[in-house]
Amino acid sequence: MRALPLLALVAACFNPNLGDTPFKCGASPEVCPPGYTCRTSDDVCVLKGSSGGPDSPTGCTPNTATCSGDLLSGCDGSGQAFQTTCVAGCDGTVSPSACYVLAPQNLPSGACTRGTEKSKTLSKTLDTTDCVASGGVVAPQAGGSAIDLCVFKGIDLTVAAGTTLTISGSRPAVLIATGKLEIDGTIDVAGRGDSGGPGASALRTLGKGASAGSNVIAGGGGAGHLTDGGAGGASPDLHSGGAAYGNDAISPVLPGAYGGAGGTPCIAPVCNGRSSGGGGGGGLELVGCNQLVIGAGAIIDASGGGGDGGQPQGEGLAPGGGDGGGSGGSVLLEAPVITVPVGASIVANGGGGGSGALLNNAGEAGSDGLVGTKAAPGGKTSTQLGGAGGNGGTGTSVDRAPTDGATLPVTTSAAGAGGGGGAAGKIRINTRSDKPPALNGLISPATSTGAIDRAH
Repeated sequence: MRALPLLALVAACFNPNLGDTPFKCGASPEVCPPGYTCRTSDDVCVLKGSSGGPDSPTGCTPNTATCSGDLLSGCDGSGQAFQTTCVAGCDGTVSPSACYVLAPQNLPSGACTRGTEKSKTLSKTLDTTDCVASGGVVAPQAGGSAIDLCVFKGIDLTVAAGTTLTISGSRPAVLIATGKLEIDGTIDVAGRGDSGGPGASALRTLGKGASAGSNVIAGGGGAGHLTDGGAGGASPDLHSGGAAYGNDAISPVLPGAYGGAGGTPCIAPVCNGRSSGGGGGGGLELVGCNQLVIGAGAIIDASGGGGDGGQPQGEGLAPGGGDGGGSGGSVLLEAPVITVPVGASIVANGGGGGSGALLNNAGEAGSDGLVGTKAAPGGKTSTQLGGAGGNGGTGTSVDRAPTDGATLPVTTSAAGAGGGGGAAGKIRINTRSDKPPALNGLISPATSTGAIDRAH
């Protein structure tokens, strides 16, 4: 009877409260005290039944994670095991390891964080001028650009096959899906004639072609962007095309520019002449935080508008010169992985310049930028028209740059000169640095590529 308290004491000594993981067990699991067992994954004694113990439902250590390629495996704070594929990559340099999250250019931090937005199918029109009423949010561009963005955000965003989403207004547009952005139809942000795409009206003078004066036969200069615009024809002096601007990274997102107005048959200040020519293509940023899918029939068009033909002369006035063409806009695509398949088209070509007038016959308008690699033709000349307009640009100065409008002989005063062609815009695709884009579709001008920015 006297031995009972001693036995109880001995039992207590062999069942101490040492916490969940008191010490290492190494290759000798028998060194663990009673109630503990050796977890062989890291050779630590673990209290039986604890959240991180080998006999627990999960068998994992809370708040741990490791990377194996893009696979993140670990244990959350409640001891529940998880595995997830990190689409933007897995960062094993931090503790615990974590998935990277896409951090889109030009947008505030956390843009890819899922909020209260819903999935949407986009069709018909969006207006970036009245951004909020159209379902968007006005956001300043990173880097201090004076041109704000209109951001349309959803979990999954879809432009279905056979449909066209036309975006217009005073701000460049951003479509961002925290899940998947799928484009099977057409996104149209192009300039048409003297109307610019989204954001073009806010560019003001940057890249704009020079305008001719009143009662002269000169053509307007084409707008610049990727390159300088084509010069407007004249007698004897050219009116210069707009200068190149922006950067290959498309940061900030800048739309295309307007062409210059051709000479107007009027005498200032009593003039109803044009102040500009063809409209610039719009600015567009497309972000698939997890996935961006481009279908085989998809079209993304940010081309510039064609310049109008010269106005017919009035009594005692010179015939008008053609307007310069607008330049292509900017298209920026960002996602961890991007494929542009055969049959898909992404274009930001320049518009053609208008031809000059002859006597009482108005000149012919230049073509809007085309979906393809062919240059938009300038307005043609004939026996009843003045000088021809320049062709729009589809590439760099050594590969289909815009051309000048026709310059007429000094002795020709009864015909207007042609407007210069608008320059091509810019296209960029950013993906994971270890997963370069697969570009098999039609892209004009040629795209530049880069790596996405990532955060945790």
